Amino acid sequence: MAFKYRIAPGCEWIAPLVGHITATGSVPQDADIIYDGRNTLSVVQAGGRAVCIKQYKVPIFINRLAYALLRPSKASRAFSNALRLIGLGIATATPYAYIEERGPFMLRRSWFLCEHISRATDLRYIDRRPDYPEIAANIAALMHRLHDRGVWMKDFSCGNILMRGATDDFVLIDINRMEFGVTSRAKFDRDFSRIVDTEDAVRVIARAYAPDAEPRAIKAFRDLRRRIARKRRFKKLFKPSRK
Repeated sequence: MAFKYRIAPGCEWIAPLVGHITATGSVPQDADIIYDGRNTLSVVQAGGRAVCIKQYKVPIFINRLAYALLRPSKASRAFSNALRLIGLGIATATPYAYIEERGPFMLRRSWFLCEHISRATDLRYIDRRPDYPEIAANIAALMHRLHDRGVWMKDFSCGNILMRGATDDFVLIDINRMEFGVTSRAKFDRDFSRIVDTEDAVRVIARAYAPDAEPRAIKAFRDLRRRIARKRRFKKLFKPSRK
């Protein structure tokens, strides 16, 4: 196995941590695991900073080949997307480095090292807050900044937007899937489908976004719910029945 990595300009202080991961194939033992699911998130101190290490799960075989031969890995995309967002004036966790572990013609593991965002909450159940109208207006303003710059996050969901204190201080996370240079209104409309859980809450954001956005936003919201329902029905057809 061989390791490939890239360190962001001005972040040479992260080199010892990168060196540890490439030498051992693992994060430091004193790292604090804050999430262990589909991917693993750890926080460790390095260079006087709290560094978040996102280790992506090992892809399935066909994706190992694709990431090695045809397209950038998730860690590489998260790193480059973060640099582009910051260049566009959009807040995200500061990227420090990414690392890839590669075998013959395939990717095995990858890590993305970035700023640890502390004292922040995601937007789950945000519509239950008494100041939701103000927050909704700020979410709409964030959407405008992204769309005006041609950025489509693809997964503009309540769990991927953090709010730090002030109701207009948002930070985007899980950014490896986003697209740049987008002009499609249909794609941008999909951003309304996951940000909140009720139609009434979607309407508040849509009205703040644009006078004519509400019908498109509600359609995107309903279309997603229909797709989810179809997927659940399909899964039930192949789920063994319990007797």
